[in-house]
Amino acid sequence: MRRATMLFDADCGLCTHAAAWLMRRAAPERLRAVPLQVVEVVAANRNDAPGDDDLAQVRQEVEGRDLRATLHLATADGELRTGAAAVLHATRQVPGWRHLARLADHRLGHALLEPAYRVVAANRNRIGRWLGIEQACTVPGATLR
Repeated sequence: MRRATMLFDADCGLCTHAAAWLMRRAAPERLRAVPLQVVEVVAANRNDAPGDDDLAQVRQEVEGRDLRATLHLATADGELRTGAAAVLHATRQVPGWRHLARLADHRLGHALLEPAYRVVAANRNRIGRWLGIEQACTVPGATLR
């Protein structure tokens, strides 16, 4: 079964920090984090990572989208989620958080949380600096495997 693939901005400290938090907690067979820069390079070269059919599928699903505008997550069943819906789906993969995320992971929850997500996304670099998060850091489990 395909796992969910979250595309995060490796140039953003807050995004990288959040992806690292998720990867330390979620089972790698359920969720993986891939820097959107990898997908952009693969798409620009019209070349897929060798042996990575999931990434090839994700690349096709997000083709033509502005990946830096919002978080993108391709679910295990091939649905593409963005913004607050993507955050909630990713959080559902984390033990101890999945029940809370499930409570809000529906149309009304998305509508209520999306404006807050947009404010955070628009100010992510400033928020990262306020929190003392470095712009460049590594994400455990952010691989193409």
